[in-house]
Amino acid sequence: MTLVLGLGAGLMIGGQYAPAGVVELHVPGAMTVSTFCDGVSTHGKGTTLRFLARDVDCDLEVELSPVMPLRGSLSVTEAGHYTCLRDGTVLLCSGPG
Repeated sequence: MTLVLGLGAGLMIGGQYAPAGVVELHVPGAMTVSTFCDGVSTHGKGTTLRFLARDVDCDLEVELSPVMPLRGSLSVTEAGHYTCLRDGTVLLCSGPG
């Protein structure tokens, strides 16, 4: 019961929680992909990572080789498919909208 009350109070204080939904992030050539969105971390192996996110900015870390991690950011505006491409030493991301 305390959890439900805490959640309700948090919604009233923090505003309405509106999840964007399932986000599919594709990074060609990635060995691992990690997202850090609003305090929640999601990690996966391979080029595609699926996670649940709301309308938020996420930090990304992608490993293209054991010695080449790249960082970038992703603005999640809605559920759907997003792609991040390497541009020098950073990631540039695009998606729905």
